[in-house]
Amino acid sequence: MTLSSRKRAGFLALTIVLSLAIAIGVVEILLRNLSFSNATGTGKASQRWFAEHWKPINELGFRDFSIRGKGYFSKVVFVGDSFTSGHGVLFEETYYYQTAKAFQGRANFFNIGLNGGSTRSEYQTYRQFVSNTGIRNRWVVHQYFGNDIEDHIVRPGWRPPALLAALSDYSEIANSIQNYQMINSWGRQYIEALFQAYEDTPRFEAHANDLNSLHDAMYANNSRIIFLVFPFLHSDAALARSQRYVQRIGAHFLTHCRPGSVLFDVSPLASSLPQKRRVVNMLDPHPSAELHALIARDLAEILRRGMRGDLPKGENWKGKDYLRMCPDPQT
Repeated sequence: MTLSSRKRAGFLALTIVLSLAIAIGVVEILLRNLSFSNATGTGKASQRWFAEHWKPINELGFRDFSIRGKGYFSKVVFVGDSFTSGHGVLFEETYYYQTAKAFQGRANFFNIGLNGGSTRSEYQTYRQFVSNTGIRNRWVVHQYFGNDIEDHIVRPGWRPPALLAALSDYSEIANSIQNYQMINSWGRQYIEALFQAYEDTPRFEAHANDLNSLHDAMYANNSRIIFLVFPFLHSDAALARSQRYVQRIGAHFLTHCRPGSVLFDVSPLASSLPQKRRVVNMLDPHPSAELHALIARDLAEILRRGMRGDLPKGENWKGKDYLRMCPDPQT
């Protein structure tokens, strides 16, 4: 290779390195100005999203307005996990807010959904809320998701490569790569562990007992329950596979619930939307604002009819086979 050829090759290599450095710098700058949620709430972009959008927070620490100053109308408490608190969407886009808004102040609504909740933790949250406030709610919207059985699985572990973990403290690119790897690697193992727990009779029965305890506490407070059951939303295959646990947990509810309560299977509403429209984004499989709105529409109808004493007689809800009334042994 001649001297001039070596110079050209060196210049080309330097140009490539500088171009890559500039490109990486531009991406770093762009990522530092982005905020978006993801499945687990980890990562700097997700932290920025929460800092910007996770409000209002009331005096009890829930994503809701203050409980003070609410009148003596019918009281409706929403219990659940991140689907109820509204992970990934604005507060005004949640099915909680939209359902409450439909009543225009003619009923009192309380949101006690907490990110990361399981059936056992929701039992503690509900009991503590009732004890601290003395609220005698007439209705409970209890949202259920496939990870509510989490107390009966062994959570998989995950550790990022050491170099990537070190870089992620300083680089938005490395942090995003680490977060993506965790969601995909750990997430698949976690979901598989959940599905397996529903197929294991001893673990399912132990979980069903947890669910009975929670619902008994709600019935003891003279409440009717709307049991809002979500499938996994992140893919059509996951949604279809979810039907095993959705049907099993729904059947359990219908054999233990009390008259006037309602089973609400979200699966048909979720299936009516393509995957990109039913979830927040490609990294966040929580329900989208569009799916929240569809759910709020039906919740408002159920609650209006329930407060009027106009719920369907028998188990079927005309035109909406995803809504089932709790059987009344006297009919």
